Amino acid sequence: MYLFSLPAIKFTSIFLKGFAILRVQIPGQSQNKGNNIQHSVEYSVSSPNKSNKKFKIEESPKVGGSAGIANLPFLDMYVKKMMRVGSLIQIKMEESIFGEEFLEQLRVESIKEILDHNWLSASIITVFSRYLYDKFISPNGLINKFSFISPHVSREDNLGNGIAKILLKDEEFKDKMILAPCNLGKHWVLLVINLNAEVIYYMDPLNGEPTKHQNFKTKFENALQIYRANSSSKVPKVSKSKKISWQKIKCPRQINGVDCGYFVMRFMKEVIMENEFMIPTNYFFDHKCRTYSHDKLTEVKEDWATYVVDDVFGKQEAVILPN
Repeated sequence: MYLFSLPAIKFTSIFLKGFAILRVQIPGQSQNKGNNIQHSVEYSVSSPNKSNKKFKIEESPKVGGSAGIANLPFLDMYVKKMMRVGSLIQIKMEESIFGEEFLEQLRVESIKEILDHNWLSASIITVFSRYLYDKFISPNGLINKFSFISPHVSREDNLGNGIAKILLKDEEFKDKMILAPCNLGKHWVLLVINLNAEVIYYMDPLNGEPTKHQNFKTKFENALQIYRANSSSKVPKVSKSKKISWQKIKCPRQINGVDCGYFVMRFMKEVIMENEFMIPTNYFFDHKCRTYSHDKLTEVKEDWATYVVDDVFGKQEAVILPN
């Protein structure tokens, strides 16, 4: 028999039209009667960090000992005992993070991807982006320095219009490093866009070339050209005539066919840790290596699991379970 204890959380169950809804309520929260999912968690906004200096991000406990990993096995047990096939969690993604607000549907099958170390879907990487924002970007006053483009948008937008629309929503994007994890078709890469410099940093754990994906490359160039043409911020005349610059980064390389998503998540974290407006061609000195070790990838997985256990299960209102 397993006992699950989440401090200060109240669980109630409601059965409705063939579905069991497990409601997770924090005492003191008001109920949203018109919606099964409540999104009342607010995050404080700090002033921007203008020093551009590195700041320390607390890593997950080092792996190798039994005490190093806590939430991965807990999450595995929870999924196996409490969640059925087809179950999902709805997580509200804020406009301040992705340039638009949407609900991420995190299914139990997606959670199993990271637990079993399989190839990752967009939902896992989207939730990890939310984790980086909530734990590192917002608390350290970097909300005007880093933001994300959802992998759903980068996948579904064929011409770059949707990406450009997000960029044009907020003029503060021009001073940001925008992290865009992209699925090229069963392979993840990371783009980091500096709008001021009109540079796209290309980070591929398989060391591929962006020119091999011309439609993908053209889509992001179109998005930046649309932003350039419609932005109210002043773009120098010389800049208006030049091409968008792509810089391929010599980042750590994966050694199998499934690790690309884990590498991209670690790339995103390390870019934020360095807190710079550019990425060296040979990657950041403190994080440069041939490939990430098993321990470093497990740390990323533990980060993700800890966020889901503490912040998603702890602060989201509902998990919907098929009956």
